[in-house]
Amino acid sequence: MFLRGSILVFLLAVSMRGVTQIVTGAMDTTRTANLDTIPRDKGKKVITIESYSKRFDPRKALLYAALLPGAGQAYNKKYWKMPLVYGGFAASAYIINFYQGEYNKYKGELFSMLNDPSRTTSPSGGTQDQVRSLI
Repeated sequence: MFLRGSILVFLLAVSMRGVTQIVTGAMDTTRTANLDTIPRDKGKKVITIESYSKRFDPRKALLYAALLPGAGQAYNKKYWKMPLVYGGFAASAYIINFYQGEYNKYKGELFSMLNDPSRTTSPSGGTQDQVRSLI
């Protein structure tokens, strides 16, 4: 147990050696962007966060989204996200409908097998225990 722990510590120390970096000489002179700007391609206007937040009020977007799902995205002019929202709703409704239909089908088969003891298999080909496990 001690050997495993010491091997783990050794491997951790060796792997950290590649992560650490010793800098000698001059200070790093790379330029950093201001934190309140969104960089764009050369020749295009830089949009500050303050000007973006003045155009779109997050509270208003939240209110619209609460009233009608996807309306907040339309308010923020992110129209491409609206089909994703309604596509998710449609997919969820389809899946719920499909599995509810399967449940009702197997429930009906089980009840018909319980009402008629001479029936050993269901119309779908399963035994009573198999149909019970499906429900």
